[in-house]
Formats: sequence, structure tokens, C-alpha cells
Amino acid sequence: MDWGNRMEKSYEFVCISFGDVRMEQSVYQKHLHPLEQKLIEHAIDKRKAEFLSGRFCVRLAYARLCGGLSTEPCVLNDCYGAPFLTANGAYSVSITHDDGLAAALVSDKHRLRAALDVQRVSSRYTDAIYRFLRPSERELVDRHSGAYGRDFMVAAMWVAKEAMSKLFQFGFSIYDILEISDFEKGGQFAVRFARLPYFQVMLRTSRDYLFGFAAPAKQMEAFGENSLQIAPISLEHFI
Repeated sequence: MDWGNRMEKSYEFVCISFGDVRMEQSVYQKHLHPLEQKLIEHAIDKRKAEFLSGRFCVRLAYARLCGGLSTEPCVLNDCYGAPFLTANGAYSVSITHDDGLAAALVSDKHRLRAALDVQRVSSRYTDAIYRFLRPSERELVDRHSGAYGRDFMVAAMWVAKEAMSKLFQFGFSIYDILEISDFEKGGQFAVRFARLPYFQVMLRTSRDYLFGFAAPAKQMEAFGENSLQIAPISLEHFI
């Protein structure tokens, strides 16, 4: 691997597919810091798998960004529930997971402010989410559903709001206004917020998953198809 080129990057992204992988308690004891283990000691198996996969994503991304690791980083949560690296405050961490897929974005705080979210596009939650949208957002969904599908458009609204909320690390109202552009070159959506003109969310798809990358508008190209490849790795490679 060319670590020199990696060091010049402002962020690293890793995605792991964990699906129905079942793990014994010894796996968590082996791969998680004792403080991380404490965060999930009462969690159900599904939540534990999500947690472990997300931490693997962070560690691999951090290793790529920093040129290797001398020790395994510990990832805890702050008072808002946002993840952070206990050993290095110079990097921000964003973790997401949904339906068997986990991903993490680790970025240099001094060069890039970014966050992400993912959701599997399906009809399961479409109606429930749609009811929470503002009238203007429902109009956007209805207008573009013919071209891209109603499930996709509603998921786009949700993913964009979640990613932007993580960027600022406190809850945004579900009623914040979104303005969605047409598809750009390469099949990419840009989502804009009426009250946050200097920030955007870029939407990327991988199979039936929809990813949202939130960052300052002037840095959106960092998450385009020419800059970021989304290629899930199986959790089985790590355990």
C-alpha cells in the first residue's frame, strides 16, 4: 500500500458487511477495548454486531489515514452520543450502520469537517418517514418519485437529515427544509438545506444502500465517484 499518498488525504472511509455473522463473546473481548465492551454489555446480539463492525471500520480508516497503528484506538461516545477517538483529538469520527452494513468516516478536523449516514432503500419505513416531512419536502419527493422511485426519495430525505445532524453533533428537527438537485454527473445527488447554505449532503448508492456524506459545500467533490470508492469488506476478514 502507498502510505505516502494516504497521508496526504484529509479522510478515510471504510465499509464492512456483517450480515448474519454470529459471534461468541470471546470475539468482543478480543477485539474491543474494555471501555468499549462496557458500552454494549447489556446490548442484544444485533446491536453488538453493529457496534463491533463500526469499530472495525474506524480502526481500519484511522490506520489508513495515519500510516499504520502502534496501538488499537479506543472509540467512545461523548455526551451527545457522538463517537470520538480517545487517543487523538485531531481526528473526527462518524459511524453509521443499517441492515447488515456498517461504515465509518475518519477525517482530519483541520482539513475536513464531514459526517455520514447510510440506509437500505426499502418500502419498510417509507410511509412513516413521509408523514414527518414538511409539505415542501413531500412535494420534492412526489416530483422526483417517477424518475427515481418513492422509496429512494424518502430514504434520501432521511439520510441527508441524519448525516447533517451528525455533522453538527446535535439533533436537527426533522422539519428542516431540504432542496434536492437533479442527478449530477456520475449519478450523484446533491442535497441542500434552505437554512444551511454553506453545507451539503452528497448521496451515493451501493447496491440497495444509500449513503449520505455531509460536509461544507466547497468540499463536496471529496465524496464524488472519482474520489471515493464504496466497496464493502466482509466482517469475516477480521474475526
